[in-house]
Amino acid sequence: MPSTTESEIKELRDLVIGLREEIRVGFANNDTKFAELNGSMQAIDQKLSGDIKNLDQKLSGSIQALDQKVSGLDDRLKTQDGKLWTLVTIILGTASTLLIKILGFPNSP
Repeated sequence: MPSTTESEIKELRDLVIGLREEIRVGFANNDTKFAELNGSMQAIDQKLSGDIKNLDQKLSGSIQALDQKVSGLDDRLKTQDGKLWTLVTIILGTASTLLIKILGFPNSP
């Protein structure tokens, strides 16, 4: 086996040093890319949080408006229900009075 010369050893040493430097640069680039990715993720998170809050506010407003409409409808139905029973009572009373007169029950006015 031939002996290694000093120039070959120096060449190998330079290659190892160059490789080590490239690895350091690569890790530094990766750190920069990870920092950029982290910043992008934070920006997306903030945007989504804002969108979710906005949607929640819109839904809350819509639910409140719907609740007011339902409450108003419920009040109107209660009022209409009272009027309906009054009308039914009047109709039944009138019908029974007419029936008594038509059938001619004794002692009817």
